Amino acid sequence: MDFEHRYTKEQALFRQEVSSWLDSNIPDGFLPESSPDITSRHYWNKYNVFRARIGSMGWITPDQSLQHRVAGLTPDKTQVLVEEMEKRSLLWILDLGTSALAATIQNFGTEYQRLETLPYLSKGEITLWYPANLDTAVDIGSSHLTASLDGDDFILSGESTLYGYHPFPSHLWVIASTDYPASETNHTVSFLIPSNFKGLVFEEIDTLSQTPIHKVFCNEVWVPSICLIGKNIHNYSSFGSA
Repeated sequence: MDFEHRYTKEQALFRQEVSSWLDSNIPDGFLPESSPDITSRHYWNKYNVFRARIGSMGWITPDQSLQHRVAGLTPDKTQVLVEEMEKRSLLWILDLGTSALAATIQNFGTEYQRLETLPYLSKGEITLWYPANLDTAVDIGSSHLTASLDGDDFILSGESTLYGYHPFPSHLWVIASTDYPASETNHTVSFLIPSNFKGLVFEEIDTLSQTPIHKVFCNEVWVPSICLIGKNIHNYSSFGSA
C-alpha cells in the first residue's frame, strides 16, 4: 500500500509560482527569526516592505475567505505556501496572531471591521502584538486587564502579556475582563488598539520562547468603542465568561 503524499498538478504549479516569487522578492540580507540583529529598526523597515509585498499576494492570511475583499487560498495551496516559506525560514512572517485576529474579526467583528480592518491585515499593513495565550503550549499568566465603561468608550487598566516579533508594532490585540452590561456577570472582550495610545508602557520579558514576549501595562488607557471587536456597546456581544 502506497502511503506517500502526492501533490496535485494545481499544487505543483502553485509551488512554482510561490518559489519563483519568493526567490525574486526576498530582500538581500533578510535575517532569520533567530538572528540577534533582528530587533534593529533598519532591519524592520526592510521587513515591513517585504511583508507588504507578501500581503499584496494575499498570503499574509492565506486561509481567509474571499469575502470582504480578503484574498484567500484553498487548504491545498495554503499547505504549499507554508512549505515554501518554511524552506526559507520565513514561516514566522505568517504569524499566528494575524491569522487568529483575522478569523476573530471574520466571525465576531462588525461589518465595518470586516470591510475596513481585514484588508489591512491581509495586506500586511497592520503589525501586531497578540495575546500569549493563543499558544496553548505556553503556560503563562497572559492577561490581567479590566475594561471599564466610560460613557460610550472604555478605560483599560492592568497588564497583559503579548507575543510579537515586531519591536515597533502598529497595533496591540488585547483581551480584557469587563462587567458591562451586567454588573453581576464578567465577560471577556477583545480590543484592537493602536500602540501609541497614551498610558501604554512596554517591557520585554526574558524567556526561552522563540517568539518574543512583551509585558504591556495599561495605566487607565482611554479606548474608543470602535476598537471593541464585535458588536457596538449598545448591542453588546461577549466572547464567553472571564
